[in-house]
Amino acid sequence: MKRFNNYGENATIEETIEVINQPFLHRQVKLTPQNNEESFRLITNTIMQAKGQPLQIIATPGVDKMGNAYFFIGLRIDRHEVDLKLSVNEAIVALVLAFMRGADELPQVDDLNPMKISAEDKIAWYQNLERQMCELRAVRKEKIEVTEYGSYMKVTYKLPHGKITINHGKVENLLQLLTA
Repeated sequence: MKRFNNYGENATIEETIEVINQPFLHRQVKLTPQNNEESFRLITNTIMQAKGQPLQIIATPGVDKMGNAYFFIGLRIDRHEVDLKLSVNEAIVALVLAFMRGADELPQVDDLNPMKISAEDKIAWYQNLERQMCELRAVRKEKIEVTEYGSYMKVTYKLPHGKITINHGKVENLLQLLTA
């Protein structure tokens, strides 16, 4: 297929390249606090100090090998992000979701002990998070990423001040997705 530039002449390779303008992070810092209390303190202090600034929380839930529920948290303003791991329980999840939806007042968290989730309850925990996001009327986007190891589905729920991305695992059969 022949390509032409704006003047109707044969286009050079440079003229046929389309510029893709996608936002990217200028700065991403990984933070490794000593313990969960320090992670929680850093996050809550950042939330309190960010009044009037466009702070976003990007969270990815998971369960570690010891059965502790956690969020990988990204605190983002414009194109600068600080990432850390925060072990969560119901009260901490409620605080994160309250900030994401833009609540005027955030719930009080007294207990920082992580929620224990057995292997059998792991899927139910993710489903409960998705149910909460639907109740908050979050915008849902599904994406399938194809890698050399297979195709994986991610579902992202967006709220005014953040988003949660839940990994749904490997997609073996696209027909099942189309007929679900």
